[in-house]
Amino acid sequence: MSNAYAVQFSIKMSVDECQTIYAGKIKHLRVRASDGLVYQIPSANFRQFITHHGINGNFMLFFDENKKFIGIRQIN
Repeated sequence: MSNAYAVQFSIKMSVDECQTIYAGKIKHLRVRASDGLVYQIPSANFRQFITHHGINGNFMLFFDENKKFIGIRQIN
């Protein structure tokens, strides 16, 4: 049986803040998830969610049974 798990978090970043992701100035984002823990995720994983308004929404982080990051998905 798999012990993979997921946690939810919300994020809101302006377009200007998102530019630092594209410029490579921010390597990781730290988010506080619904389980109360803080997760550090490589910022490149958020590029797909950047719009002309920035990033705004609810997301799920997915981890495997070894607590290795699998992926991220927007849920709203």
